[in-house]
Amino acid sequence: MMKEEKEFNAAVVTALTVVAATAYLVCRKRNADKSTREIGFPIRYDHPNLPLPIRIIGKLPKAIRAPNLIKSSQPKPPKDAIDVLGKNDPSAPDPYDIVSIEEGKIWRVKYHFLADLEKAAGLEAITGKSFTDANTILANVPPEMKDIVAADLELQKRQLGMTQQERVEKKYLSSQNMLVARLDAKDEESGKEKLLVYNPCRMRPSIMEWLDGVGTGSYIV
Repeated sequence: MMKEEKEFNAAVVTALTVVAATAYLVCRKRNADKSTREIGFPIRYDHPNLPLPIRIIGKLPKAIRAPNLIKSSQPKPPKDAIDVLGKNDPSAPDPYDIVSIEEGKIWRVKYHFLADLEKAAGLEAITGKSFTDANTILANVPPEMKDIVAADLELQKRQLGMTQQERVEKKYLSSQNMLVARLDAKDEESGKEKLLVYNPCRMRPSIMEWLDGVGTGSYIV
């Protein structure tokens, strides 16, 4: 009985050794295959037909390309009526609308600015895709949204034919909502209530003076 048990245990050990060795070899082969084969991107997409200048820039050494890309990508403040008409023009409307949501506690500041319509043309040049052609865009819009998108495209078309001053005068402006909340805590240095500013917009002197009268900006989200 002891002999049979020993033979059985030896057979089990041998079988497990073979299984382990086989698993090791299979895993090693799979890893080798992964390192040599090209892994496909899981999403199919059309490669943009980039213009020649863009392709040339892409071939430049990183030491030359990176600083120029960083410089050109620096954020720029949006233009508003004061930029277009001039700060001394009495007809230039205040770009800020301040509405009290909860008296003395929460305010909504709506900042009005000109949309960067030229950006669409730049994206078209880079990607080779149209962002302004109505037929191309409407072909990919669900039926229930076609009327709304068509109206937006018509408005965009009219704006593209206007000067910035005309767009300001006709109030063809985009907007950004900034929320300001006065907290139940005081700033030790100024002695004023602390403020939480959510989604901050462009800060001109008029809105900075208003914020200073409300409290001290302590938290920006």
